[in-house]
Amino acid sequence: MFNVAANEWGYEKLINPTTRVKLPKLPSGRIRRFNATEFELIIQNSGSPLLRPIAILAVETGMRRSEIASLEWKYISLVKRTLLIPITKNGEARDVPLSPIALDLLKSLKNEGNKKVFDITAHAISIAFGRACKRAKLVNLHFHDLRHEAITRLFEQGLSLPEFATISGHKTWTMLRRYILDWTMRC
Repeated sequence: MFNVAANEWGYEKLINPTTRVKLPKLPSGRIRRFNATEFELIIQNSGSPLLRPIAILAVETGMRRSEIASLEWKYISLVKRTLLIPITKNGEARDVPLSPIALDLLKSLKNEGNKKVFDITAHAISIAFGRACKRAKLVNLHFHDLRHEAITRLFEQGLSLPEFATISGHKTWTMLRRYILDWTMRC
């Protein structure tokens, strides 16, 4: 409207104030969601008895692979339906609510006096996931995409930003914005 007034109506000195507004940059990280068929193909082609429960836990909780690899039974409360991640990427402990699927999964795993829930390293999780994707003929998928999917689902459930940030463990708006922009661009 300002441009029309300046160019066509003779208001040459009229300046459009929106020309100084910078548009938000698109997130620089990967944005790759998988669909239910792709997830099922990963599970079917896991080749590892641990990958199935690890992948399900990742997509149900939004936990990072390092958090899953180091998860200990003493930090899980089946009664409270939560688990504690004592050491996270940002250096702060985080409580993670357990969905009914995550809760049932953890109940089904046998705790035979083991300290850790899964006897596997974070690197081995990546290797197993990559092999499952290769067997399933899926490209451009990484284990971290399960976290992205989980966090995007949390946002779609209508959580408030503080709830969303607390569960996901993100401390900055910049990181949260990646998921919010991804979701809004698809709507």
